[in-house]
Amino acid sequence: MQAPNPDLQDSGQAASSGQALGLAGTAGATCVACGYPLRGLSSEGVCPECGTPVRESLQGMLLQHASRDYLRSLRVGVTIVMVGVIASIFTGILAEVGGSVIGATGLTTRAGARSIAQATEAGLDLLTSIALFFGYVKLTEPDPRFVDGREPNGARKVVRVTAAIMIVTALVATAVAALAQLGVGTRGLAVGNAGAIANAVAAPAEIVGTLAWIVGAIAWVVQFFAMMQYVRWLASRVPDFRLATWSTRYMWLLPLLFTVGCVLLGLGPIVAFVLYWVHLYRLRRQLVCIERTGAPAHLAGALPETPYRQRPDPTYLVP
Repeated sequence: MQAPNPDLQDSGQAASSGQALGLAGTAGATCVACGYPLRGLSSEGVCPECGTPVRESLQGMLLQHASRDYLRSLRVGVTIVMVGVIASIFTGILAEVGGSVIGATGLTTRAGARSIAQATEAGLDLLTSIALFFGYVKLTEPDPRFVDGREPNGARKVVRVTAAIMIVTALVATAVAALAQLGVGTRGLAVGNAGAIANAVAAPAEIVGTLAWIVGAIAWVVQFFAMMQYVRWLASRVPDFRLATWSTRYMWLLPLLFTVGCVLLGLGPIVAFVLYWVHLYRLRRQLVCIERTGAPAHLAGALPETPYRQRPDPTYLVP
């Protein structure tokens, strides 16, 4: 009787153990494309429902495994939002300066200059809201790889809905400001029949404008908290420990700066906007680096064991 070949025996045991490991890795996993349960399938196989390789479903949620189209959507979205945040900071300043310059030239009365400033600010706010809406839609685009509920769909939907609400409220504010500028609204200076119309429209326009401002403010606050939750989820996919940690911390710090800082120093809102912008800038740097190199940037604090003040590797600094 021929003795068993030890080499063949060892190779068979290795193959069996490798197959066992492959089967064990699919336990509890589902297909990222269709949600089909992959339990019992080999990690080298494909989903029997849609044909997606099982290995793609086992790669996890890291953004380095996401499609380039999805990464590009995130990058474009966060870039538009960053530009919109800057526009929001300077919109009111530019409108006020422009109104003051017009008033100083003597081309109109002080009330007229103020009305022009309000109409200009409302129009710029509307354009900014439209740009931010498209930015938030791109940034919160669902990852086509995930169909099994691993995405924060609640936060994504809240960000999109509130961005749409802010467009509507900005449109109402622009209409009210335009009526005031034309002399048929709350600040109308017309006489005769036009004056009667102005008096009749003044009170309802003031009420509608005030309600639009309140609704827009509430939508903006809700959007901020949902956005921080969404950024924290994206940070976990980078992964970036500092980005995730500060997403949680900013949920109470930025509102505190915006409210208390406004009362005490008057610069609180500007500081809050700047910190929010810097937070998004860090996210953008990670997205650009992953899109270009397939790996996250080596930023200070990205990993828990990285010293907070450690100087990052300059080869990973992405503009």
